[in-house]
Amino acid sequence: MLRTVVLILVLAETLCAQSGGAPEAVIARAGNVFVSEREFLERFELTPGLYRHRTPQLEKDKLQVLYSMVAEKLLAQEALSRRRDTTALYRSAVAEITKLLVRDALYQQEVRAKVAVTPAEIKEGILRARLQRHVRFWFFEQEQDARFVRSLVKSGSEFDRFVVDSSMAVVQDTATVVWGDAEPAIEDAAYQLDRGGVSPVVPAGNGFYVLRLLSVEQNPVFNAMPALTLRERVMSTVRQRKERVREAQVIEELVRSRPAYSPPAVFRQVADTLTAVFRASYAPPVTSLSPAMADDALRRLSAVAGDTLVVAGTTVWTVQEALQRLVSRGFSVHGDSVRGVASRLYTVFREWTHHELLAQEALARGLDRSPAVQLRLAPWKDHYLAGMTQRLLQGTVSVSDPEVFTYLHSTDTSIAVPEVRLRVLRTATVDRMDAAFRELERGTPFDRVIADYSEDAALRARGGDTGFIRITDSPPLGLIGSQLEAGQFYGPLADSSGFVYIQLLEKRETRPLRDTAAASRFARARDEVRRIKERRVVALFVAQSAQQRGVEVYDDRLRMLKVTPLPMVAYRMLGFGGRMFDVPFVEPQVEWLTVEPPAEVILP
Repeated sequence: MLRTVVLILVLAETLCAQSGGAPEAVIARAGNVFVSEREFLERFELTPGLYRHRTPQLEKDKLQVLYSMVAEKLLAQEALSRRRDTTALYRSAVAEITKLLVRDALYQQEVRAKVAVTPAEIKEGILRARLQRHVRFWFFEQEQDARFVRSLVKSGSEFDRFVVDSSMAVVQDTATVVWGDAEPAIEDAAYQLDRGGVSPVVPAGNGFYVLRLLSVEQNPVFNAMPALTLRERVMSTVRQRKERVREAQVIEELVRSRPAYSPPAVFRQVADTLTAVFRASYAPPVTSLSPAMADDALRRLSAVAGDTLVVAGTTVWTVQEALQRLVSRGFSVHGDSVRGVASRLYTVFREWTHHELLAQEALARGLDRSPAVQLRLAPWKDHYLAGMTQRLLQGTVSVSDPEVFTYLHSTDTSIAVPEVRLRVLRTATVDRMDAAFRELERGTPFDRVIADYSEDAALRARGGDTGFIRITDSPPLGLIGSQLEAGQFYGPLADSSGFVYIQLLEKRETRPLRDTAAASRFARARDEVRRIKERRVVALFVAQSAQQRGVEVYDDRLRMLKVTPLPMVAYRMLGFGGRMFDVPFVEPQVEWLTVEPPAEVILP
């Protein structure tokens, strides 16, 4: 009873410390870390899955995700114990995620919290939403053309009769202005017009408009909405518009006094090079910058690869770093031409610098230390740390040719396995093996030494000659022989019957892998064997870690936990632009539940 009470107290204190407030309900413990219901729900519902609408499958999936999260936390704790959180790779990965989260936190602080929607704005929005306006408009690329033509038009009838000079770049058309869908400047102008009225020149988008109101109609969509739904839709639209205005002001205020630029000469050189690369590789309708294309560009830009290309406050990206970043972020060119690469590049660099400067401002304010950011960052840290331990474990895996042939033979018995012919000396004691070695040192032929010292009668009768055996047979002799050259010795080594010393006489491939198809099949099989062994070693390590650190899963709480059966791959839309996965996916890791923890240490 006392042990249970102590565990509950420790559990409550731990979760209070993690959340900074009241303790969270938990459903599992992995070592010294707990899995809360909140974290489980987020990770479960935002990880893809099939057939969750079926109750048995849903409960099975809940258990699989929870045990996989337990495995992740055990792997993460191992990485922490090895101080992998101090490595440059980990810090860089966490820093990138942190910048996204603090930029979003800055948006909440500087934009969302400082925008309010008034009752008058809601009332006006509802009145406008119920009506839609049909207008005729002129669009001019040049402001002076728009103002000149507008000065000649005094009424709606003159607007209808007026013929615009064909030398002017003008578009004439009609449109229906629906509240909330049109650009705010166009919308305001349309809703302020009386029937037949003509608007002043309206700057909007990439040009200038003059509108004439033709008619006003009821909007069937908004008028069909319940009053409360309509009010919520209007309030949301008004808030979004006001936030966009406030967002632009904040960006201007925070970016204005900070360095953000690209050296013109280097920028032009990079833009011209990428234009040439895209021209050579472009395939309609869209082409993204691939690693191969970036390598080609980098070769052409080798003289300036280390030069500064983009500056954003205290951050600098060289030409090489910027190209790598363009690849990872999917820089692409649309349309049938690549003439716009320079313009696209400028837009992307401008976005980079704005995002970087906003993140730097957020970090300077200490928003990375806020409870909200730390809470969102925690699963990403576990994810990266677990991955580092997995890579350490995977680095211990090696794959031999005999293992690949064994795998191939298991999938297709017609696959022939290479063979080796060995000469083997086998003794029961190390003293007898030493005596045989002394004879070899005196120059006695190996087959004669085997005849005098071997304690395997069958081999002794053949001078130790095994004849051809498959490299997968007589482990580990076949494997060792496959790695020797003809005439080479190996040993002595101990086995269950004593000590063995071998010499490779010859090896042969019963079906040489000389043709491309066979070699490719062998390479794919090697990759598959590696994946199998990597998953195996990770499962063994997690089982061992669970045994050492301790694991508890509260099944009753998990069964009672209500989850959304439909999986959602959700993005978090970030303030000031951009998006990210809301939480990292849970990698299925349940094999550790079915293996026996090994006695030997897997990771020294």
